[in-house]
Amino acid sequence: MINLQTAVVLFAYNRPKHFEATLTSALAELRGKEYKWYVFIDGPNFSSDDSSMLEILSISKRLLKEEEFECNKQPINIGLKSSIILGVTEVFKRHEQAIILEDDLEVRPGFGEFFVNAFEKYKDEKIVVQISAYSHVSTGSDSAYSLPFINSWGWGTWKDRWDEFVSLTLNTDLTSDLTALDLYLFDYNNSYSFSRILKKQIKGKVSSWAILFYLHTFKFQKIAVYPPESLVVNKGFDGSGTHGSLGLNSLQKRNLLTSVNRIVLPPIESLTLSSETRIKVETALKKMSRKARAIKYIKGLLYELYGSSRSHFN
Repeated sequence: MINLQTAVVLFAYNRPKHFEATLTSALAELRGKEYKWYVFIDGPNFSSDDSSMLEILSISKRLLKEEEFECNKQPINIGLKSSIILGVTEVFKRHEQAIILEDDLEVRPGFGEFFVNAFEKYKDEKIVVQISAYSHVSTGSDSAYSLPFINSWGWGTWKDRWDEFVSLTLNTDLTSDLTALDLYLFDYNNSYSFSRILKKQIKGKVSSWAILFYLHTFKFQKIAVYPPESLVVNKGFDGSGTHGSLGLNSLQKRNLLTSVNRIVLPPIESLTLSSETRIKVETALKKMSRKARAIKYIKGLLYELYGSSRSHFN
């Protein structure tokens, strides 16, 4: 019998092999839970995308039972931001909590147990807006921790938190009163240029659901809960993705979960970050920021040398 409390939501575009790896790893962790599965496939940018989309649908039908999943295929390409916002909002019309994965992620042992337990532990703690599968650092402990910003590499949330985000932030300008100090804090003490992404979002130069969800988290003083080590690995740094950045793969390897010990979920008042872990997170974000800037510089050189469209490399 399908458990209507929880949904698993997968977003795919034109990478059937990546999608199959994502779905296979997620099923290994979650199939016994009898969850409802949703597959959202964005529409084609090019005619060559059609065959990939059909292959993704075929994989879904092969690996999932007909009664346990629904597939939603867009007739045109609407982009990741719209896909996520529309898809998650639609799912929350029928479910109270959801796990969300994109098609470049593979989950690791312990993923399912962590989400089941965290959903139950923090369901009434309204300050928690997200459960994250990814960890920026390996903390060296078995305890989950919190950060004042969200993550997009495998995550979960509840209907009431998502609905609040949609109603309070999605169509509201929350940036007009941000001070210089606010932007410094928004960048996690100047560790990563989240504010630059936000400014590009405002100007329409990028289209990011995650930066808006983070803005909501920041403005309303919410938190996300992270595992002590990563429960997910991003396989999208092979040049196949639209949003992935080549060269960032090495930064996530050191944070992968190496054991399957039960993750301790502290009470909300004990989720505070130790000074040692905070410094680790800031250092990791700074390394990621430097790597991202270097990649952007290389993309610019390629554009100047070969006249290629920048969008080809994004």
